[in-house]
Amino acid sequence: MVCLSISPKVALVDERISITVSKLRPLQRVTIQVWVEEGKAVFSSCGHFRADQQGQVDIDQHASLGGTYRGVDGMGLFWSLKPVPGISKDPLLRKVDVTTPLVFRLSVIDGHILRKDLQLPTTVVLVTDTLQRWYKHSSVRRIEVRDGSIRGTFFLPVGEGRFPGVLDMFGSAGGLTEFRAALLASKGFACFALAYLRYDDLPSSMADIDFDYFLDAVDWLVSHPSVLPGGIGVVGTSKGGELAFLLGMSTNQNE
Repeated sequence: MVCLSISPKVALVDERISITVSKLRPLQRVTIQVWVEEGKAVFSSCGHFRADQQGQVDIDQHASLGGTYRGVDGMGLFWSLKPVPGISKDPLLRKVDVTTPLVFRLSVIDGHILRKDLQLPTTVVLVTDTLQRWYKHSSVRRIEVRDGSIRGTFFLPVGEGRFPGVLDMFGSAGGLTEFRAALLASKGFACFALAYLRYDDLPSSMADIDFDYFLDAVDWLVSHPSVLPGGIGVVGTSKGGELAFLLGMSTNQNE
């Protein structure tokens, strides 16, 4: 029976994953496929491999000869994930609920199968297994924040004492995006995912937002007893990046 080994099977999304296949025929051609579904997003990838003389494939050492990536790359099956044509209704793979993992299904298929043909009933699946990849470590605390007008989620690492603080903001699409803050907290940062638009009772238009809201959020994080004194970091994407820049300018002017 063909064996598929995945290590670790539960990991953070930025951890390296080791994938090996054994008990194949010497020089057997196989396709290794990765499949993940999250909301309306359905993504997949695949690599074409040839087993060695011992009937083994090690993704870290054996080159992919085709599929969604080529060459030797232990994480190629993950960075080359693409939306599944005709099935995925979202072009982006985004984690909304960080209290649950992304669940990846790995399959080893006999022969070098083209990606568009991987779901045909004629394919011979030799073995399957699953892998969980998390944005939030199980030890990280997720704390909803409703303090005055401030809304968001505070992610706090495990342990006593204080941690470096980070304010995290995303773009003008609004809502609350937590995956980056959860991952930063998993790496030892006290991270505040700040909502500022189209969330809870917050405004639905940027024109209705006062910059003092962001200054208040900075003050909230700086004064939190779990945050190291001496300042915080700010990270932003899209409109959040612009706001991070403005906060930096405001802080420098105040000094």
